[in-house]
Amino acid sequence: MASLTVSFRKSVSRYYEEGGLMLGDLVVSAVSTEGGWLETPLPEELATDLQVIPGVRSVATARCVPGQVYRGQRITLFALSDGFFDAARYGAQWYREGNSVAAARALLAGEGANVATALADRFHLRVGDAIELDTPTGSVSLPIVGVVRDYASDRGTVIFNRRILTERWGVKILLPHEVLEYHAAAIDRAFAFTDAMQLLVIIVTVAGIFDLLLASIWERRRELAVWRVVGADERAVRRTIVIESATIGGLGALLGVAVGLITAWIWIGINFPYLLGYELEYHLAFGATAWYVVLAMLMTVLAGYGAARQATRQSVLQGIQTQ
Repeated sequence: MASLTVSFRKSVSRYYEEGGLMLGDLVVSAVSTEGGWLETPLPEELATDLQVIPGVRSVATARCVPGQVYRGQRITLFALSDGFFDAARYGAQWYREGNSVAAARALLAGEGANVATALADRFHLRVGDAIELDTPTGSVSLPIVGVVRDYASDRGTVIFNRRILTERWGVKILLPHEVLEYHAAAIDRAFAFTDAMQLLVIIVTVAGIFDLLLASIWERRRELAVWRVVGADERAVRRTIVIESATIGGLGALLGVAVGLITAWIWIGINFPYLLGYELEYHLAFGATAWYVVLAMLMTVLAGYGAARQATRQSVLQGIQTQ
């Protein structure tokens, strides 16, 4: 683990220091960040103001835009000004695939893009392929001129000329319901792991229901045989067991709903604000609750029917002799 940490730190440092991105004397960025490591974007006019300061030879600008959706994955766009696309600055050591000189010419002209190795490996992209990106002004397709190392995103990065970002991305215009859908989708992605937890709970619960009912009814084979001796036919016995199982399932579902209501209130009203600071309104997930109640009832009825069928298939004599 120590070697992994050192390798990661030195690889990132060499990328920024020797790869060309940090070859300037000063790096200017905003003081505030956008909720993470990425600084708040600065106005483009600042580059012009810096250029006229005595002693400043050149100014190069970069803009990192996370959250671009590509084939269902959120990747990062890295838009660089013309000053970055110098073959002497970003030499062959930066490239894993592609010719650095030819790539620099294409990037400078706005006629190509580099992709990070993470993106290339994830989507099987190679030099010569075209990468198509959705923008507010329509789809833009850029030929891949290089595969490079980059650490802006673990999902992958697309690097191209900043002029393309200015011309094609502009502003995003959404209807109010689209904004709500966007945030709802983000919340669903954040809590997607809870689906696996719920599935695990369902599997354990269903297995417990089957085990409880099958064991209980199997132990009552003698009692069921006595019922048949005194005149109850097999259909009546099975129907009684199914009704009993459904009753158990119904009572269990009611108890589960009651406990779930209280647990949800504790998490929404107490735990969640304490952990993350967000104050939430209490809204019961009626759809999920109804689904789980129906599932529990269905499993208890099926388990009861299966156990009753198995218990009534044996002879009355064998049932009476069961200890």
